[in-house]
Amino acid sequence: MTQQQPNLRRSMRIVRRYKGIVGGFAFLGLVAGVGYAYLNPPQQTSSALVILPTPKPNIQTDTLIAESAPVLTAALPKIGHGMTLTALHQGITATDATGNVISVNATDKTASEAEDDANAVAASFLSFIGSPNSPVGAVAGRVFVPASTATSGGAVKQFILYGPIGLVAGLLIGFIVALRKDRGDRRLRTRDEIANSIGVPVLAAVEADQPGDAQAWLRLLAEYQPDAVQAWTLRTTLARLRSVSGGAGAGQNAGSGNGAGGPGRTAIAVISPAADPAALAIGPQLAVFASSLGIPTALIVCAQAPGEANTTLRAAAAAWSPASAAQANTLRVIAASDADLQGGLPGAALTVIVTTVDDAAPQVSEAVRAHATVLAVSPRVATPDQLARIAASAADAGGNVVGIMVANPEPDDATTGFAPAMGRQPRVLPTRMNGTTRAPRGNGAVATMREERR
Repeated sequence: MTQQQPNLRRSMRIVRRYKGIVGGFAFLGLVAGVGYAYLNPPQQTSSALVILPTPKPNIQTDTLIAESAPVLTAALPKIGHGMTLTALHQGITATDATGNVISVNATDKTASEAEDDANAVAASFLSFIGSPNSPVGAVAGRVFVPASTATSGGAVKQFILYGPIGLVAGLLIGFIVALRKDRGDRRLRTRDEIANSIGVPVLAAVEADQPGDAQAWLRLLAEYQPDAVQAWTLRTTLARLRSVSGGAGAGQNAGSGNGAGGPGRTAIAVISPAADPAALAIGPQLAVFASSLGIPTALIVCAQAPGEANTTLRAAAAAWSPASAAQANTLRVIAASDADLQGGLPGAALTVIVTTVDDAAPQVSEAVRAHATVLAVSPRVATPDQLARIAASAADAGGNVVGIMVANPEPDDATTGFAPAMGRQPRVLPTRMNGTTRAPRGNGAVATMREERR
């Protein structure tokens, strides 16, 4: 779904999104680096000093002879331990320490092997230049200081070097894998992507709980209190949805047989994928918030809807009792079958019908009818095809899909999802009822507690 060019911010978002993959490859890279350092300890280096009779102006020629194939070939029988000419050539270097002193340096896996290599090559070199066939003439030299000690780069340095190298390599591989996985992931993430997928605006993006059992749902119904920002978001969303119900024709649904219509009454259906428990919580949160404003509200949980989360919510609805006297007057929670919905809705100012549909083959019951239908979804849950099928099923069932509510939007999502201008402006925002008459500024509408209760 994502075809954007990578940049630093998006790269960091991908790393956070797939931190398990990136972290796993980074760990494997670190282990590989440390393992390589352990299995390949640092090479040991030892040196033998060969002294010639007098300083020579062509001492560099002698150092080349010390590294030559004839000298090394003659030294091989004295070395043993499976050494080959190629390996010996790679491990031997000769340098002129002074005008008549040559240092024969040997590098091998262990200290003893490095010492044996250096001493054997030094002896072979002296034998070669002391023979009549020597290219520099017969020279009588001797081993001034035999190789007896060896040094290495240090095991700690090996670990310090190869550990971070493996870590960086693992991070790079993990990021590449995450990037490829991200490019192949068609699930919708941002509000704009969600809105674009079906051409329906995002009404709101709210933080949603994810209750895991019936007790957690009961706590949500009794204790849900959004913060100031979330409360304002829910308040404006309610105003938009209730304005749609006023313009969508309450009488239209009144004749549908489900009792959704009626003057001053609004029925809202909130439909979410069965595998999205956070999205399922939006409907109950909206109902509890509306009741906290003093709006008589009925929350209806469709008993025949699929999904484990809906099952636990249905159980909570069956066991629900008001948490306070105020809630007893403003909120009803009902688990209803399709037959119950066909028989009519409760006589509340606001009815919120909550249902879920199967992600693969969504089927919205025709009993779920309301003035306004809202799709609820979390980021990275549904693909465009899945969301379109849910919307089409809702429309086939007679629903008026007016918008989408996004649960738990991603923190770095700066998109809006087409902030809606749905029909006419809402006549009044939901307010707490205190028995006084309020005249909202700017639209001349008047709302009273008596009108809300009707």
